[in-house]
Amino acid sequence: MRPSSKNIILIGFMGVGKTTIGKELARLLQREFVDLDQAIEADANQTVLEIFQNEGEEAFRKRENTKFMELFESDNRIISFGGGAFLQSDIQKVSLEDGIVVFLDISFPLWLKRLPSLIADRPVLQNKNHEEIRTLFVSRREVYLKGHHTLNTDHMSPIQIADNIAKTILQA
Repeated sequence: MRPSSKNIILIGFMGVGKTTIGKELARLLQREFVDLDQAIEADANQTVLEIFQNEGEEAFRKRENTKFMELFESDNRIISFGGGAFLQSDIQKVSLEDGIVVFLDISFPLWLKRLPSLIADRPVLQNKNHEEIRTLFVSRREVYLKGHHTLNTDHMSPIQIADNIAKTILQA
């Protein structure tokens, strides 16, 4: 059975491993992989953090929406989103109607262990304490649960996660 040619969108909280898993999934399914944040950075010739600092979050979200719509014009891609992309109603609607959305879930305690390596280049984590980050984590999780598939990634390697997604999509 061949997987659908629909784009597969990986969503989840920042640092869950969407890019790493997306690359592995693209290899398994022989598809093009695109990290939305990296595509925006290439177009802007700035990092996401620099865009936030120089232009503000609203300008970044506009860039994010435009780049997503451009990428979605072609099928057969694996697209990993930054943590906030799926919160945009336009992006969410198109993703759910025309793509296959996979939420990569992680428990907060496990994610918290990754925080030290994430905080420096994640603009929405800047100047937030643990409770504020937990609130953000919980509120975003509620939106992510709208995806077509949810996969808890706790204690799984990127290869195991990608394999699990591939099998799920092949069975759909």
